[in-house]
Amino acid sequence: MKGAEKTTKKLTDLESYTNVKGVKYKILTKLVPNKPPFVLTNALINENVVDSIKASLPSKGKIPVNVVKKLMRDEHEKLKHQLKLKHATTNLSKSEFMRKIRRHISNANLKDALHLSEDARVIHPDNPFFSSYFGYLEAAVLNKKREGLDLCKTALNTYQSQTNNKEDSYYSYFHLNIG
Repeated sequence: MKGAEKTTKKLTDLESYTNVKGVKYKILTKLVPNKPPFVLTNALINENVVDSIKASLPSKGKIPVNVVKKLMRDEHEKLKHQLKLKHATTNLSKSEFMRKIRRHISNANLKDALHLSEDARVIHPDNPFFSSYFGYLEAAVLNKKREGLDLCKTALNTYQSQTNNKEDSYYSYFHLNIG
């Protein structure tokens, strides 16, 4: 177990905060040098643990610090993503998400559209349409113009790489959101 003890002395705990739908979580990741050692990540609200994940490490041999650091970062991000999924509206199909987002926009309910597009991106992270709408709404509602524009451009590039049809009528959605 000397390998885990040596590694523990060289590592610092990871700590960050994340807001998910108005709920503020403190995320804390640390190496626990038990037999076998493991990485423990907790989500806390007001210092109370509300969720946690655990990842085991090999108990034999010295564990390289960079391997443990990467595992800790990965587990930290994994729990953040799980929290977002817990708060997301998961019973909607892609087309229902899109229809509701566009309806909120046309009714000038941009905050509702933003929250729904955020859920859609969590559930469907590779969908360029949801990223494009989220970028537009991030700029319009949160006044994060640079981040929103960058996200819209990235979504367009992603869509272009996914399709071979250069005369696709869906390009207008991306250009509208960039505008």
